[in-house]
Amino acid sequence: MMKSCEAIIVVDSVEDAIKFYSEKLGFDLVDLLTSEEGGEHVRFARLRKGKCFIQFRVPQVEEFAEFSFIKRCSSRSISIQCDMKKGIEKLYARCQKKGLKITSELKESGEHGEKSFALKDPFGIKLVFEQHPEKVVSGPVNICGVMIKEEQAKDATVLENAMNRLKDVGIVRRVAKKLVKAKVSGLLKKKKAKK
Repeated sequence: MMKSCEAIIVVDSVEDAIKFYSEKLGFDLVDLLTSEEGGEHVRFARLRKGKCFIQFRVPQVEEFAEFSFIKRCSSRSISIQCDMKKGIEKLYARCQKKGLKITSELKESGEHGEKSFALKDPFGIKLVFEQHPEKVVSGPVNICGVMIKEEQAKDATVLENAMNRLKDVGIVRRVAKKLVKAKVSGLLKKKKAKK
């Protein structure tokens, strides 16, 4: 099971990346590695904002030809999902205030109200910031082949049937119970929130 993922971006200047991402986007410097080959310079940096980590490094000697080609590609992009207390609107306003090159205005899209905007960093990399609302559940729920309607979710026999179905397909009992409880508690919370 994957627990986390970090983007590693190869750039011309790690110093410039640190400056842009910390000053303009509010990332904090976590780790730094310098080199004295050909004069002192930063070879690697790791930055963080909340649970989002980004690593920057300069290309190794054997990567120069490949890096030169990649820099010319127009489709370099990274998507960053935002879970912010004050919403993606605050980040968008901050980016506008800082004068960043916004390539796609803040917009709401999708049937569940996802919001996103995009900008380009100084290295030509497109950064897409997205915020997804809490999962919206409507209609019946399919749990590994067992359909549960919202009103049936309170019925213990329906839940027991769902767990038995999960056991039949080889899922461990403990995992089956957790999955069903998570789905049902999510439905009940959504139902209470609607009232």
